[in-house]
Amino acid sequence: MEHPSGVFSDSGDLLVQDDQPPATPPKLLLVDDKQENLFTLKRILASVGGELHTAMSGQEALGLMLEHNYALVLLDVQMPNMDGFETATLMREHVKTRDIPVIFVTALSTDHRYIKAGYAAGAVDYLLKPIDSAILLGKVRVFLELAHKRFSLESAMAQLQRVSRRHQVILNCANEGILGVDKTGHIMFSNPSAETLLHAQESNLSGFHLSKIFADSGEADDALENVLQLVATEGQHRSEDARFSRLDGSCFPVDYSCAAIVDNEHEYAGCVLVFNDITERKNVEQQLIRLARYDDLTGLANRTLFRDSLRKSMARAKRNGRLMGLLFFDLDRFKSVNDELGHSAGDELLREIARRLQQGVRESDLVARLGGDEFAVVIDEIENAANAGQIAEKLLSELARPMMIEGRRVNTFTSIGIAIYEGDEDSPEAIIKKADTAMYEAKRRGRNGYRYFNEGMSGELSRRKSLETDLAAALENGVLEVHYQPQVTARDSAVVGFEALARWPDRARGLVSPLEFIPTAEECGLIEQLGNFVILAACTQLAAWRDAGFVSKTCRMAINISVMQLHSGLLVPVVRKCLDETGLNPSDIELELTESVVMDDAAVALEQLASLAELGVKIAIDDFGTGYSSLSYLQRLPIDTLKIDRTFISGIGDHPNSDVIVRSILALAASLGLGVVAEGVETAKQAAFLRDHGCEVLQGYLFGKPTPALTT
Repeated sequence: MEHPSGVFSDSGDLLVQDDQPPATPPKLLLVDDKQENLFTLKRILASVGGELHTAMSGQEALGLMLEHNYALVLLDVQMPNMDGFETATLMREHVKTRDIPVIFVTALSTDHRYIKAGYAAGAVDYLLKPIDSAILLGKVRVFLELAHKRFSLESAMAQLQRVSRRHQVILNCANEGILGVDKTGHIMFSNPSAETLLHAQESNLSGFHLSKIFADSGEADDALENVLQLVATEGQHRSEDARFSRLDGSCFPVDYSCAAIVDNEHEYAGCVLVFNDITERKNVEQQLIRLARYDDLTGLANRTLFRDSLRKSMARAKRNGRLMGLLFFDLDRFKSVNDELGHSAGDELLREIARRLQQGVRESDLVARLGGDEFAVVIDEIENAANAGQIAEKLLSELARPMMIEGRRVNTFTSIGIAIYEGDEDSPEAIIKKADTAMYEAKRRGRNGYRYFNEGMSGELSRRKSLETDLAAALENGVLEVHYQPQVTARDSAVVGFEALARWPDRARGLVSPLEFIPTAEECGLIEQLGNFVILAACTQLAAWRDAGFVSKTCRMAINISVMQLHSGLLVPVVRKCLDETGLNPSDIELELTESVVMDDAAVALEQLASLAELGVKIAIDDFGTGYSSLSYLQRLPIDTLKIDRTFISGIGDHPNSDVIVRSILALAASLGLGVVAEGVETAKQAAFLRDHGCEVLQGYLFGKPTPALTT
């Protein structure tokens, strides 16, 4: 009687047909740190019929061995970082690589001690350089033949496991725990893996009842009887999530299957129970769950877990007749930290903020990162709305403390929106929208503050969103304009400069106030685009006026700069590019910054202004007298001009305090050698006062309103 290769005969003998070729060519790994040696080995071995892989280091070789099944490794001894001995030793420590035969290839001494060290590391043979091609081919072919035999044997074993219903399956199932159980549930046989997994000796398990192993598994006692009954009647049973008890009392997760054993009379005689320790799989599942529900950077809850927790908190508050609060956070100027210090610093900043937020709330509250620089806190069950404000104030205080990020002192400012759930019919999405709306209102009112949501904000938010959309379109389509207001000498009203001012003529809204669209541009991230447009337009216009002979060669252009432009790190290259394109000298333009912009982050301001001053650009402090008015920063920063705020100019002659303040600013500027421009001059009386007290340059409606270039 003929039998197919690798199956059982009638007598139970395994018939192995050893001339079955492997499904794929055998793989050889050549390891040498020199490319020319690898080339030589590949050329010699090209005819052996194997698949040749190469590695240039021990580390690379170990990585490849974990990915492929190699029939043989030719391993150079002398390699940097990790030599051949160390590589072979590490191979023997890993279950996947420890049985791969290794031939050392070396040009070193054939001293017996040296060779013994190689064999101790796991080598099966040595080849000396220079390599004899015939010897190399002969040895490699021997190992390929061994690999072929091993493949045939492994194929037969695989067929044995699938085909045989006899107890040989138990003996050869190496990685799974296998128990032979009689029909009463007592263990009659256990393989080594089962003994290892259960922390037992075979003698300990023999005669042991399965109920001792099923304890604390969810399938103990009556459930175990049900399992055995199912196996007896249906022939099999499987569970993918159970718990077994070891003999020392510890438990571990398993999946298992039971298959019935029948005797010669086809009567049920017991079962074979095969089980796997799935601890690692469970750990991976937990990691995947964590990745799905937690932010990888900060370890905080992510948007998915946040929404789930918000829904549950709202349900608890409604059930218990309490309130719950939702806080939405947005970091002001986070982008500038990223641009200035790099993304790694930005990541470190986010982690520090996450840590402070977690420390500042109760254990029952949930802190989440929703993405980018947006965070949220679900405040669980509060007595009244004021509790949410108290928590917001505490968190603002925590976040306002300076942080050391990569050796740099960083100050952060945060805007918080608060929405209170009072048990009404609001959905989680509605509460989120309310908190988000309140947050934008907090940003609009000024940084480092919080706002509660009220219904009036919804309409305002819609209006602002519309304004943002239309402003972006206006910038894209070239709708915005630059108007110019003259600056004149106090002595004879000769024009010595202009201030460039952005204007937005909108068909639906008319002329939109800069007090409205410039803060909007800052909030929605358009301010750099807007500012760059004004710089280029103003420089181009001044150059055109000069070429046409309309203004003198000493006429200067003043341009306002926002805090975001200053902190972006791109202002200097933008200015340099505009000067190159228009042919202006750096001293032809004067960049105006308010005191608050300068003092917002004095270190960054000093660095950026120093670069501009080095370029030759003039620097002016706008609205001087309304902010810090600090002598220390006037001395430290490269400032050329002070612009007296219009609020002081308007009070000249009517309010004695205004007269005193203006005279003081003029005296201060004179003592520091700074120029002065008085803005907002509207009357001859104001002009005369300023002229008499030494102010040299005036600007205001008395001399001309801001107008388009052609009108100017």
